[in-house]
Amino acid sequence: MMNTISYTNKGLRSKNEDCLLSEQLSPDISFHIIADGMGGYNYGEKAAKIVVDTLFSQISQTDFSSIVEESIIGACERANLKLREEGAKLSSKMGATFAAVLILKEKVFAFWMGDSRIYQYNASNRLLFQSEDHSLINELRLSRKLAISEIRKYDSIVTRSLTGVTMENPPQIETLQHSPKDKFILCSDGLHKQTNIDAILNMAQEDLLSYLASVDSKMNDNYSIIIVN
Repeated sequence: MMNTISYTNKGLRSKNEDCLLSEQLSPDISFHIIADGMGGYNYGEKAAKIVVDTLFSQISQTDFSSIVEESIIGACERANLKLREEGAKLSSKMGATFAAVLILKEKVFAFWMGDSRIYQYNASNRLLFQSEDHSLINELRLSRKLAISEIRKYDSIVTRSLTGVTMENPPQIETLQHSPKDKFILCSDGLHKQTNIDAILNMAQEDLLSYLASVDSKMNDNYSIIIVN
């Protein structure tokens, strides 16, 4: 069984549009996800919940003995369709980014769209994997050096997300090997942009939760984290 710590807070925003879920599906299988309602769209809180609920519903019904990447892509397409249907009802654009891990006995499917992140550490807190943000800044950095003014301007623009329109780019999916002592951290961009993840790795649960609550008035955005070990 996995030990999980979850925390979410609104920061300096008027409401919290992050949604998170951790579920143990069997003694050897668990699913964890953070979704972040997109700024500039309406009903961010509702969009994030639709993504979390739909992906969990789809993934939990999967035959884990034969799950493949197409199973995950299909689950994301279903969540995208749900956003389209709800957006049509509300006459509004809706969207969310997300990061998720499906932990099986022998491997992990890590999949995400946008700039919420997934980290994997070993028992010695050595970083084994970090997801790459689907962001305009990352794409621009591949071709040239960016000025500070450009980083500020493009900081929140993502290049992959679920928005109810045809999914041109699927989620990025990585299949990871893991040992029982590995630790996974999922977090929204509101957390990793303002917090040093390495600094909170060794905190006891009580200290971590106290720290996260104490920085609420300094965080520019909703911030959420799930730690699985």
